[in-house]
Amino acid sequence: MTDAELRKLKAYYGTLREQKRQLDAAAEQKQGVLVDPQYGLIVGEVARVIRDFPGLLEPLDPGSLACGRSGTTLYYSVPGLRAYLAGALSRIEAEMESDATPAIERRLFPFVTDAKLRAIVERDFAEAQKAYVLECWKSVIILSGGCPLGLSPHASPTRNSRSALRSGFAPPRSSS
Repeated sequence: MTDAELRKLKAYYGTLREQKRQLDAAAEQKQGVLVDPQYGLIVGEVARVIRDFPGLLEPLDPGSLACGRSGTTLYYSVPGLRAYLAGALSRIEAEMESDATPAIERRLFPFVTDAKLRAIVERDFAEAQKAYVLECWKSVIILSGGCPLGLSPHASPTRNSRSALRSGFAPPRSSS
C-alpha cells in the first residue's frame, strides 16, 4: 500500500470512527433508530471505501437496516449499523496495521537475472529494513550478510560450480 493510499484509508477510518462514536452516543440515549440523512452519510462513506479499496469491506445494503418510515423520512436500526461499523472499523484497522511498519524503501534488483534469486533478495532487503527499525540486530546481520552473498556472481549455483567443486579448498564430498 502506498503512502497516499494509507493516508486515504486513515481518513476513511477517522470518518467512520466518528460516525460510530455518534451512533454509540445515540444508543446510550436509548435511540434505537436513525434518520435518513446521517445514514446516507455513512452509506456514502462506506461506498467510497469499497470503491477505493475493493474487497476490504462488505457492501452495506441501504435497505437492509431500514426499520420504518414516517411520511418521507426513513428510519434505520442503530444497533445494526453499529454492528456493521464495528466490523468495518476492525477490518480497516487490520489493514492499516499490516502496513503500519515504518517507511520501508522498496528496492528492485533488475541486475539479478535469476527471477527466484531476485525475489529472495528483494524480500530479504525489505525484511532487513524492518529488522533494523525494530533493532533486531542479529536478524539485520543475517539478512544483510546474505544479500551480497546471493548477489555475488561467484556464488551463483550455475556459474563455475564444477571448478568450485574441483578446487582444493572445497570440502570433501560426504560418503553418505
